[in-house]
Amino acid sequence: QAGLSGVLVFGLVTGALVVWDVSAFGLGLTAELGHQPETRRLELYHGALSVGVGVVAVSALTGLDWLVRAASTGGTVVAAAVAVLGAVVLTLPLAR
Repeated sequence: QAGLSGVLVFGLVTGALVVWDVSAFGLGLTAELGHQPETRRLELYHGALSVGVGVVAVSALTGLDWLVRAASTGGTVVAAAVAVLGAVVLTLPLAR
């Protein structure tokens, strides 16, 4: 409703979730295993995987947003439902 594009909103939400996930995982892993080269590799692998999941989620939600906008003109309830669905989809990988 603020006039922002869907890609920008999805990208910002995904970026925030990826930063939170990577930092929480890195802090927990370093606290358990200490500063070792293997710990760094695990952190980098997890970070790359989180970014990959984020890119896939933003791409899927952008496509879904495009389909909704093409199918109905001016449906704010549908746009809000897409935003909620996007937030749920982005938090599912973090729940594991």
